[in-house]
Amino acid sequence: MNAKAIWVGAIALVGLWGCGGETTGDVGGTVSGVVYDIDGGVVRGARVYAEGVETESNSVGAYVLRDLPDLDLLIRAEYELDGVEYVGVNVARVFADARAKNVSITLIPRSTESRVQGTVRDEFGFRIPSARVFARLAGDSPGALAGVLSSSYAIANDQGEFVLNGLRRDETYILVANTLDTDTDEVEVEITSSLQTVDFIVGDGTDPALPAPSGFDVLAWTAPTDTTRNRALAQAVEGVKRTLDPDRARRAASRTTSLGNEIEIDLTWDRLDFNSVLGFGIYRGTSSVNIPSLESLRDPLAEIFSDQDGALRAGTTYYYQVAGLTTSFDEFGNGIGARTSVRSARPLDDLLLNDVQADLRPTFFWRRLNNAEDYAVLVYDEYPGLYSRPLNSTEWTTGTSWRYPTELAAGERYWFLVVARSESDDARSVSEVRSFVPAD
Repeated sequence: MNAKAIWVGAIALVGLWGCGGETTGDVGGTVSGVVYDIDGGVVRGARVYAEGVETESNSVGAYVLRDLPDLDLLIRAEYELDGVEYVGVNVARVFADARAKNVSITLIPRSTESRVQGTVRDEFGFRIPSARVFARLAGDSPGALAGVLSSSYAIANDQGEFVLNGLRRDETYILVANTLDTDTDEVEVEITSSLQTVDFIVGDGTDPALPAPSGFDVLAWTAPTDTTRNRALAQAVEGVKRTLDPDRARRAASRTTSLGNEIEIDLTWDRLDFNSVLGFGIYRGTSSVNIPSLESLRDPLAEIFSDQDGALRAGTTYYYQVAGLTTSFDEFGNGIGARTSVRSARPLDDLLLNDVQADLRPTFFWRRLNNAEDYAVLVYDEYPGLYSRPLNSTEWTTGTSWRYPTELAAGERYWFLVVARSESDDARSVSEVRSFVPAD
Protein backbone atom coordinates (compact mmCIF):
# COMPACT_ATOMS: atom_id res chain seq x y z
CA MET A 1 0.00 0.00 0.00
CA ASN A 2 1.41 3.43 -0.86
CA ALA A 3 1.99 6.21 1.67
CA LYS A 4 -1.09 8.07 0.55
CA ALA A 5 -3.34 5.06 1.14
CA ILE A 6 -1.86 4.50 4.59
CA TRP A 7 -2.41 8.14 5.53
CA VAL A 8 -6.01 8.28 4.43
CA GLY A 9 -6.79 4.93 6.03
CA ALA A 10 -5.38 6.23 9.30
CA ILE A 11 -7.39 9.43 9.36
CA ALA A 12 -10.60 7.65 8.37
CA LEU A 13 -11.36 6.65 11.94
CA VAL A 14 -8.98 8.67 14.13
CA GLY A 15 -9.57 12.16 12.78
CA LEU A 16 -8.52 14.69 10.16
CA TRP A 17 -4.76 15.34 10.20
CA GLY A 18 -4.58 13.51 13.55
CA CYS A 19 -6.43 16.31 15.35
CA GLY A 20 -9.54 14.31 16.14
CA GLY A 21 -7.77 11.13 17.25
CA GLU A 22 -7.86 9.98 20.84
CA THR A 23 -4.86 8.14 22.22
CA THR A 24 -5.82 5.54 24.75
CA GLY A 25 -2.74 4.51 26.66
CA ASP A 26 -3.54 0.87 25.89
CA VAL A 27 -0.95 -1.36 24.23
CA GLY A 28 -3.35 -2.31 21.46
CA GLY A 29 -6.08 -0.37 19.71
CA THR A 30 -9.47 0.57 21.13
CA VAL A 31 -12.91 0.55 19.50
CA SER A 32 -16.03 2.18 20.93
CA GLY A 33 -19.54 2.78 19.71
CA VAL A 34 -23.21 2.27 20.51
CA VAL A 35 -25.40 -0.82 20.09
CA TYR A 36 -28.87 -0.10 18.65
CA ASP A 37 -31.95 -2.14 17.91
CA ILE A 38 -33.62 -1.92 14.50
CA ASP A 39 -35.88 0.88 15.78
CA GLY A 40 -32.95 3.06 16.80
CA GLY A 41 -33.21 2.36 20.53
CA VAL A 42 -30.04 1.68 22.46
CA VAL A 43 -29.49 -1.88 23.71
CA ARG A 44 -28.20 -2.45 27.22
CA GLY A 45 -26.38 -5.67 28.14
CA ALA A 46 -25.48 -6.79 24.59
CA ARG A 47 -22.38 -8.95 24.27
CA VAL A 48 -19.84 -7.16 22.05
CA TYR A 49 -16.68 -8.97 20.99
CA ALA A 50 -13.76 -9.21 18.55
CA GLU A 51 -10.53 -11.21 18.45
CA GLY A 52 -10.99 -12.79 21.89
CA VAL A 53 -11.84 -9.47 23.59
CA GLU A 54 -15.40 -8.91 24.77
CA THR A 55 -17.54 -6.61 26.87
CA GLU A 56 -21.20 -5.68 27.47
CA SER A 57 -22.94 -2.53 26.33
CA ASN A 58 -23.80 -0.24 29.23
CA SER A 59 -27.05 1.46 30.25
CA VAL A 60 -27.01 3.77 27.22
CA GLY A 61 -25.92 1.09 24.78
CA ALA A 62 -22.26 2.15 24.72
CA TYR A 63 -19.33 -0.26 24.57
CA VAL A 64 -15.54 -0.09 24.59
CA LEU A 65 -13.21 -2.88 23.42
CA ARG A 66 -9.56 -2.43 24.34
CA ASP A 67 -6.22 -4.02 23.46
CA LEU A 68 -7.23 -5.10 19.97
CA PRO A 69 -4.72 -5.99 17.24
CA ASP A 70 -3.80 -3.50 14.52
CA LEU A 71 -6.14 -4.89 11.84
CA ASP A 72 -9.42 -4.40 10.03
CA LEU A 73 -11.70 -6.24 12.47
CA LEU A 74 -15.29 -7.45 12.50
CA ILE A 75 -16.94 -6.15 15.66
CA ARG A 76 -19.86 -8.39 16.57
CA ALA A 77 -22.73 -8.00 19.00
CA GLU A 78 -25.30 -10.49 20.32
CA TYR A 79 -28.35 -10.20 22.53
CA GLU A 80 -31.19 -12.52 23.52
CA LEU A 81 -34.66 -11.40 24.56
CA ASP A 82 -37.68 -13.65 25.16
CA GLY A 83 -35.97 -16.52 23.38
CA VAL A 84 -35.17 -14.48 20.26
CA GLU A 85 -31.51 -14.05 19.27
CA TYR A 86 -30.40 -10.70 17.90
CA VAL A 87 -27.09 -10.19 16.11
CA GLY A 88 -25.17 -7.34 14.53
CA VAL A 89 -21.77 -6.64 13.03
CA ASN A 90 -19.68 -3.75 11.78
CA VAL A 91 -16.08 -3.19 10.73
CA ALA A 92 -13.43 -1.19 12.56
CA ARG A 93 -10.01 -0.16 11.31
CA VAL A 94 -7.95 -0.57 14.48
CA PHE A 95 -4.70 1.30 15.08
CA ALA A 96 -2.37 0.73 18.02
CA ASP A 97 -2.75 3.24 20.86
CA ALA A 98 -5.71 4.98 19.21
CA ARG A 99 -9.50 4.74 19.41
CA ALA A 100 -11.94 4.15 16.57
CA LYS A 101 -14.92 6.00 18.00
CA ASN A 102 -17.93 5.68 15.72
CA VAL A 103 -18.33 1.93 15.23
CA SER A 104 -22.07 1.59 15.90
CA ILE A 105 -23.81 -1.76 15.59
CA THR A 106 -27.47 -2.37 14.77
CA LEU A 107 -28.97 -5.61 16.08
CA ILE A 108 -31.47 -7.58 14.04
CA PRO A 109 -33.20 -10.93 14.67
CA ARG A 110 -30.83 -13.72 13.67
CA SER A 111 -33.66 -15.28 11.65
CA THR A 112 -33.74 -12.21 9.38
CA GLU A 113 -29.98 -11.76 9.01
CA SER A 114 -28.66 -11.47 5.50
CA ARG A 115 -25.30 -10.87 3.83
CA VAL A 116 -24.28 -9.21 0.60
CA GLN A 117 -21.15 -10.45 -1.14
CA GLY A 118 -19.51 -9.34 -4.33
CA THR A 119 -16.46 -7.90 -6.04
CA VAL A 120 -15.31 -4.34 -6.65
CA ARG A 121 -13.60 -3.80 -10.02
CA ASP A 122 -12.45 -0.84 -12.04
CA GLU A 123 -13.82 -0.05 -15.50
CA PHE A 124 -11.18 -2.28 -17.10
CA GLY A 125 -12.20 -5.29 -15.03
CA PHE A 126 -9.28 -5.22 -12.58
CA ARG A 127 -10.16 -6.06 -9.01
CA ILE A 128 -9.64 -3.29 -6.46
CA PRO A 129 -8.17 -4.32 -3.10
CA SER A 130 -9.20 -2.53 0.11
CA ALA A 131 -12.25 -0.86 -1.46
CA ARG A 132 -14.95 0.05 1.05
CA VAL A 133 -18.60 -0.88 0.60
CA PHE A 134 -21.21 0.98 2.65
CA ALA A 135 -24.85 0.04 3.25
CA ARG A 136 -27.62 2.17 4.66
CA LEU A 137 -31.33 1.55 4.84
CA ALA A 138 -33.06 3.41 2.04
CA GLY A 139 -35.01 6.51 3.02
CA ASP A 140 -38.47 5.04 2.39
CA SER A 141 -37.89 1.70 4.12
CA PRO A 142 -39.60 1.03 7.48
CA GLY A 143 -36.28 0.58 9.24
CA ALA A 144 -34.87 3.86 7.92
CA LEU A 145 -37.97 5.75 9.02
CA ALA A 146 -37.59 4.15 12.44
CA GLY A 147 -34.20 5.74 12.75
CA VAL A 148 -31.34 3.27 12.36
CA LEU A 149 -28.42 5.48 13.22
CA SER A 150 -25.41 4.25 11.32
CA SER A 151 -24.13 2.96 8.03
CA SER A 152 -22.54 -0.49 7.97
CA TYR A 153 -19.56 -1.22 5.82
CA ALA A 154 -17.09 -3.86 4.67
CA ILE A 155 -13.53 -3.68 3.36
CA ALA A 156 -12.64 -5.72 0.29
CA ASN A 157 -9.75 -8.17 0.49
CA ASP A 158 -6.69 -8.29 -1.77
CA GLN A 159 -8.85 -9.78 -4.55
CA GLY A 160 -11.44 -7.00 -4.34
CA GLU A 161 -13.96 -9.37 -2.74
CA PHE A 162 -16.16 -8.24 0.13
CA VAL A 163 -18.81 -9.67 2.44
CA LEU A 164 -21.18 -7.20 4.06
CA ASN A 165 -22.73 -8.76 7.16
CA GLY A 166 -25.59 -7.81 9.45
CA LEU A 167 -28.16 -6.67 6.89
CA ARG A 168 -31.85 -7.38 7.32
CA ARG A 169 -33.83 -9.42 4.86
CA ASP A 170 -36.90 -7.81 3.25
CA GLU A 171 -35.45 -4.31 3.60
CA THR A 172 -34.17 -2.00 0.87
CA TYR A 173 -30.61 -0.69 1.18
CA ILE A 174 -28.49 1.89 -0.56
CA LEU A 175 -25.05 0.35 -1.24
CA VAL A 176 -22.04 2.34 -2.38
CA ALA A 177 -18.45 1.32 -3.08
CA ASN A 178 -15.38 3.50 -3.47
CA THR A 179 -11.70 3.79 -2.69
CA LEU A 180 -8.90 6.25 -3.20
CA ASP A 181 -8.85 7.97 -6.59
CA THR A 182 -12.04 6.30 -7.89
CA ASP A 183 -15.58 7.44 -8.32
CA THR A 184 -18.35 5.85 -6.28
CA ASP A 185 -20.63 3.17 -7.68
CA GLU A 186 -24.08 3.18 -6.06
CA VAL A 187 -26.97 0.73 -6.22
CA GLU A 188 -30.27 0.35 -4.41
CA VAL A 189 -31.02 -3.25 -3.52
CA GLU A 190 -33.93 -5.05 -1.91
CA ILE A 191 -32.54 -7.87 0.22
CA THR A 192 -34.66 -10.94 -0.55
CA SER A 193 -32.46 -13.84 0.56
CA SER A 194 -29.96 -14.74 3.26
CA LEU A 195 -27.07 -14.31 0.80
CA GLN A 196 -27.17 -11.92 -2.11
CA THR A 197 -24.54 -10.95 -4.67
CA VAL A 198 -23.90 -7.36 -5.75
CA ASP A 199 -20.87 -6.38 -7.85
CA PHE A 200 -19.51 -2.88 -8.29
CA ILE A 201 -17.60 -1.14 -11.07
CA VAL A 202 -15.90 2.09 -10.05
CA GLY A 203 -14.43 4.52 -12.56
CA ASP A 204 -11.40 6.76 -12.32
CA GLY A 205 -11.89 9.61 -9.89
CA THR A 206 -13.23 12.73 -11.55
CA ASP A 207 -12.30 14.82 -8.50
CA PRO A 208 -14.81 17.62 -8.97
CA ALA A 209 -14.67 20.69 -6.77
CA LEU A 210 -17.27 19.70 -4.19
CA PRO A 211 -19.68 22.41 -3.14
CA ALA A 212 -20.45 22.92 0.51
CA PRO A 213 -23.19 20.57 1.76
CA SER A 214 -26.56 22.31 1.69
CA GLY A 215 -29.10 22.39 4.48
CA PHE A 216 -26.43 22.66 7.19
CA ASP A 217 -27.90 23.12 10.65
CA VAL A 218 -26.72 22.84 14.24
CA LEU A 219 -28.76 22.15 17.38
CA ALA A 220 -27.58 21.60 20.96
CA TRP A 221 -29.41 19.33 23.41
CA THR A 222 -28.93 19.20 27.17
CA ALA A 223 -30.42 16.27 29.06
CA PRO A 224 -30.40 15.12 32.70
CA THR A 225 -27.09 13.59 33.76
CA ASP A 226 -28.94 10.38 34.65
CA THR A 227 -29.26 9.58 30.93
CA THR A 228 -25.80 8.03 31.25
CA ARG A 229 -27.17 5.45 33.69
CA ASN A 230 -30.86 5.20 32.89
CA ARG A 231 -31.76 3.63 29.55
CA ALA A 232 -35.46 4.51 29.89
CA LEU A 233 -34.62 8.17 30.44
CA ALA A 234 -32.16 8.14 27.53
CA GLN A 235 -34.90 6.81 25.24
CA ALA A 236 -37.39 9.34 26.61
CA VAL A 237 -35.03 12.16 25.67
CA GLU A 238 -34.53 10.67 22.21
CA GLY A 239 -38.31 10.44 21.84
CA VAL A 240 -38.65 14.13 22.69
CA LYS A 241 -36.05 14.98 20.05
CA ARG A 242 -38.05 13.05 17.47
CA THR A 243 -41.27 14.76 18.53
CA LEU A 244 -39.75 18.20 18.12
CA ASP A 245 -37.53 17.33 15.13
CA PRO A 246 -39.21 14.61 12.99
CA ASP A 247 -36.40 14.68 10.39
CA ARG A 248 -34.03 13.28 12.99
CA ALA A 249 -35.59 9.82 12.64
CA ARG A 250 -34.91 9.71 8.92
CA ARG A 251 -31.19 10.44 8.95
CA ALA A 252 -28.18 8.21 9.26
CA ALA A 253 -25.72 9.17 11.97
CA SER A 254 -22.08 8.77 12.82
CA ARG A 255 -21.29 9.16 16.48
CA THR A 256 -17.94 10.33 17.79
CA THR A 257 -18.03 9.03 21.35
CA SER A 258 -19.85 6.46 23.42
CA LEU A 259 -19.59 8.21 26.78
CA GLY A 260 -23.22 9.34 26.84
CA ASN A 261 -22.50 12.87 28.04
CA GLU A 262 -25.52 15.01 28.78
CA ILE A 263 -24.66 17.69 26.19
CA GLU A 264 -24.96 16.72 22.54
CA ILE A 265 -24.67 19.03 19.55
CA ASP A 266 -26.17 17.59 16.37
CA LEU A 267 -24.94 18.70 12.96
CA THR A 268 -27.18 17.85 10.01
CA TRP A 269 -26.87 18.45 6.29
CA ASP A 270 -28.30 17.22 3.01
CA ARG A 271 -26.50 14.37 1.32
CA LEU A 272 -23.81 15.35 -1.16
CA ASP A 273 -24.92 13.57 -4.31
CA PHE A 274 -21.57 13.32 -6.10
CA ASN A 275 -19.79 10.17 -7.27
CA SER A 276 -16.48 11.14 -5.70
CA VAL A 277 -17.50 11.66 -2.05
CA LEU A 278 -15.20 9.80 0.35
CA GLY A 279 -16.69 11.23 3.54
CA PHE A 280 -16.88 14.49 5.46
CA GLY A 281 -14.61 16.72 7.47
CA ILE A 282 -16.07 18.15 10.67
CA TYR A 283 -14.73 21.41 12.10
CA ARG A 284 -15.36 22.85 15.58
CA GLY A 285 -13.98 25.83 17.44
CA THR A 286 -14.82 28.42 20.07
CA SER A 287 -14.28 31.24 17.60
CA SER A 288 -16.02 31.86 14.30
CA VAL A 289 -12.73 32.32 12.41
CA ASN A 290 -10.05 29.75 11.58
CA ILE A 291 -12.14 26.86 12.87
CA PRO A 292 -9.89 23.80 13.36
CA SER A 293 -10.67 20.27 12.25
CA LEU A 294 -12.33 17.98 14.78
CA GLU A 295 -13.13 14.66 13.14
CA SER A 296 -13.54 12.91 9.81
CA LEU A 297 -16.36 10.64 8.74
CA ARG A 298 -15.32 7.92 6.30
CA ASP A 299 -18.93 7.52 5.23
CA PRO A 300 -20.16 8.96 1.91
CA LEU A 301 -23.77 8.46 3.02
CA ALA A 302 -23.56 10.42 6.30
CA GLU A 303 -26.04 13.23 6.91
CA ILE A 304 -25.65 13.81 10.63
CA PHE A 305 -22.79 14.12 13.11
CA SER A 306 -23.54 13.95 16.84
CA ASP A 307 -20.87 15.73 18.83
CA GLN A 308 -20.99 14.22 22.32
CA ASP A 309 -17.54 15.29 23.42
CA GLY A 310 -17.20 15.27 27.21
CA ALA A 311 -15.47 18.66 26.96
CA LEU A 312 -18.67 20.42 25.79
CA ARG A 313 -19.95 22.89 28.38
CA ALA A 314 -23.22 24.76 28.92
CA GLY A 315 -22.99 28.47 28.20
CA THR A 316 -20.05 28.14 25.79
CA THR A 317 -20.67 28.93 22.13
CA TYR A 318 -19.33 26.35 19.67
CA TYR A 319 -18.84 27.11 15.99
CA TYR A 320 -19.05 24.39 13.33
CA GLN A 321 -18.47 23.80 9.64
CA VAL A 322 -18.69 20.71 7.42
CA ALA A 323 -16.90 19.96 4.15
CA GLY A 324 -17.09 17.03 1.77
CA LEU A 325 -13.96 14.97 1.18
CA THR A 326 -13.30 13.47 -2.25
CA THR A 327 -11.54 10.22 -2.98
CA SER A 328 -8.42 12.20 -3.91
CA PHE A 329 -8.05 13.47 -0.35
CA ASP A 330 -4.44 13.37 0.91
CA GLU A 331 -2.12 14.71 3.60
CA PHE A 332 -1.49 17.86 1.58
CA GLY A 333 -5.10 18.98 1.84
CA ASN A 334 -6.12 18.03 -1.67
CA GLY A 335 -9.66 16.79 -2.18
CA ILE A 336 -11.35 18.94 0.47
CA GLY A 337 -14.56 20.56 -0.74
CA ALA A 338 -15.91 23.94 0.16
CA ARG A 339 -16.88 24.39 3.79
CA THR A 340 -20.39 25.26 4.80
CA SER A 341 -21.11 28.63 6.28
CA VAL A 342 -20.42 28.82 10.00
CA ARG A 343 -23.23 27.72 12.32
CA SER A 344 -23.08 27.92 16.08
CA ALA A 345 -24.84 26.60 19.16
CA ARG A 346 -24.58 27.51 22.84
CA PRO A 347 -25.82 24.62 25.03
CA LEU A 348 -28.27 25.40 27.81
CA ASP A 349 -27.77 24.26 31.37
CA ASP A 350 -29.94 21.68 33.17
CA LEU A 351 -33.64 22.49 33.44
CA LEU A 352 -34.93 21.94 36.99
CA LEU A 353 -38.56 21.24 37.92
CA ASN A 354 -40.65 22.48 40.84
CA ASP A 355 -43.81 20.87 42.24
CA VAL A 356 -46.98 20.02 40.29
CA GLN A 357 -50.42 21.21 41.38
CA ALA A 358 -52.07 17.89 40.53
CA ASP A 359 -55.79 18.62 40.16
CA LEU A 360 -57.83 17.59 37.10
CA ARG A 361 -56.27 20.46 35.17
CA PRO A 362 -52.79 20.30 36.66
CA THR A 363 -50.38 23.21 36.78
CA PHE A 364 -46.67 22.56 36.19
CA PHE A 365 -43.86 24.70 37.62
CA TRP A 366 -40.16 24.92 36.81
CA ARG A 367 -37.17 27.17 37.46
CA ARG A 368 -36.20 29.83 34.98
CA LEU A 369 -33.15 28.82 32.98
CA ASN A 370 -30.47 31.27 31.92
CA ASN A 371 -30.60 32.06 28.19
CA ALA A 372 -33.81 30.05 27.65
CA GLU A 373 -36.44 32.00 25.74
CA ASP A 374 -39.50 29.81 26.24
CA TYR A 375 -40.69 26.45 27.57
CA ALA A 376 -43.09 23.63 26.70
CA VAL A 377 -44.64 20.92 28.87
CA LEU A 378 -45.20 17.47 27.36
CA VAL A 379 -47.66 15.14 29.14
CA TYR A 380 -47.91 11.38 28.52
CA ASP A 381 -50.18 8.54 29.65
CA GLU A 382 -47.14 6.22 29.85
CA TYR A 383 -43.48 6.64 30.62
CA PRO A 384 -42.24 8.33 27.43
CA GLY A 385 -40.14 6.21 25.11
CA LEU A 386 -38.78 6.35 21.58
CA TYR A 387 -42.20 6.29 19.94
CA SER A 388 -44.36 7.84 22.65
CA ARG A 389 -46.27 10.92 21.64
CA PRO A 390 -47.53 13.49 24.18
CA LEU A 391 -51.23 13.82 24.86
CA ASN A 392 -51.08 17.57 24.30
CA SER A 393 -49.89 19.64 21.39
CA THR A 394 -46.68 21.61 21.93
CA GLU A 395 -47.42 25.07 23.33
CA TRP A 396 -44.50 27.36 24.16
CA THR A 397 -44.69 29.82 27.06
CA THR A 398 -42.23 32.41 28.34
CA GLY A 399 -43.28 31.93 31.97
CA THR A 400 -42.28 29.35 34.57
CA SER A 401 -45.67 27.68 34.93
CA TRP A 402 -48.31 26.24 32.63
CA ARG A 403 -51.79 24.80 33.19
CA TYR A 404 -53.04 21.81 31.25
CA PRO A 405 -55.85 22.94 28.87
CA THR A 406 -58.35 20.12 29.52
CA GLU A 407 -59.30 17.80 32.37
CA LEU A 408 -57.39 14.56 32.93
CA ALA A 409 -58.77 11.40 34.52
CA ALA A 410 -58.80 11.40 38.30
CA GLY A 411 -56.76 8.62 39.89
CA GLU A 412 -54.82 7.78 36.70
CA ARG A 413 -51.03 8.15 36.59
CA TYR A 414 -49.46 10.50 34.04
CA TRP A 415 -45.87 11.44 33.21
CA PHE A 416 -44.46 14.77 32.10
CA LEU A 417 -41.29 16.65 31.26
CA VAL A 418 -40.44 20.22 30.33
CA VAL A 419 -38.35 21.41 27.39
CA ALA A 420 -36.55 24.76 27.39
CA ARG A 421 -35.74 26.41 24.08
CA SER A 422 -33.36 29.10 22.89
CA GLU A 423 -33.85 29.86 19.22
CA SER A 424 -31.08 32.46 19.26
CA ASP A 425 -28.59 29.89 20.62
CA ASP A 426 -29.95 26.90 18.66
CA ALA A 427 -30.30 24.98 21.91
CA ARG A 428 -32.78 22.85 23.85
CA SER A 429 -32.73 21.47 27.40
CA VAL A 430 -34.88 18.58 28.61
CA SER A 431 -35.89 18.16 32.26
CA GLU A 432 -36.13 14.93 34.18
CA VAL A 433 -39.30 12.83 33.76
CA ARG A 434 -41.79 12.95 36.65
CA SER A 435 -45.20 11.40 37.27
CA PHE A 436 -48.36 12.62 39.00
CA VAL A 437 -51.91 11.43 39.73
CA PRO A 438 -54.70 14.02 39.32
CA ALA A 439 -57.13 14.32 42.21
CA ASP A 440 -60.67 15.70 42.28
